[in-house]
Amino acid sequence: PAQSRAATARHGAGEFGADPVRGSGNGVVAWDTSVHYPRGLLTEPILLTIKEGRVVNIEGGAEARQLLDYIAEHSLGNNDEFDIELSIGFNPKSPITGVLRTDKKHYGKIHTAIGDDKKGQLHIDGVTRKPTISVDGEVIVEAGRIMIPPLDTWV
Repeated sequence: PAQSRAATARHGAGEFGADPVRGSGNGVVAWDTSVHYPRGLLTEPILLTIKEGRVVNIEGGAEARQLLDYIAEHSLGNNDEFDIELSIGFNPKSPITGVLRTDKKHYGKIHTAIGDDKKGQLHIDGVTRKPTISVDGEVIVEAGRIMIPPLDTWV
């Protein structure tokens, strides 16, 4: 089921990801580790409410407001598309540093993105520490633990 939902798959050192089916995402995503902007470890989560693949609300503390200001200043379009990418980190030795490039590769973390740069939107990634992800009713990551295949024996 997870593979059938992916339009294309990609992988890099320490993570594996796929492009979600556009318009299919629903729920609340908490970016609670790091994002492209503002840089560094987040002190408060940035909460994104997603409905049918679009960001309908961004809330949180000062860093969420900084992100909203950054989007307003630099985006040429509506920065509301969410079903852009989803990657799961699988490297238990990748450090959590506040640098998105390494944080997103840590075991059990995910990174997701808002904004389709092909439509003039900013593409901004954010990392979630202990996500739970289900695809077509099948849990693939639960509270930051990769369920299929059971890779948590690495940690």
